[in-house]
Amino acid sequence: MPLPRTGQRPLFAYPAKLASMTANALADCQGVIILIDPDDASRPPQAALQLAFELSEAEARLAARLASGELLELATEQLGIAKETGRSQLKSIFAKTGVHRQAELVALLAPLLGRTK
Repeated sequence: MPLPRTGQRPLFAYPAKLASMTANALADCQGVIILIDPDDASRPPQAALQLAFELSEAEARLAARLASGELLELATEQLGIAKETGRSQLKSIFAKTGVHRQAELVALLAPLLGRTK
């Protein structure tokens, strides 16, 4: 859902249900709403992703690009890897982070995004 802003492109809001938390109906958090600023292309540090989620270096590179809003096809092209390799890495990233969709991955990684503004 786009959220208009004066003098800038709109923010995008993505609601996401947290699969690992929703197993407990009494959990403090059942979901999150992620706000994405299309004008802010910052990426989480790859080392933080590797440490936090036990990602390989290649998986962390791909996850960082996806977390910044880059499409899988563009990310694989920029990283110089085959699309099938990117899809395989994405499946592994999903398994290691416990998410099932790219929107959930972005929601999970959003707190790691270094904001410079």
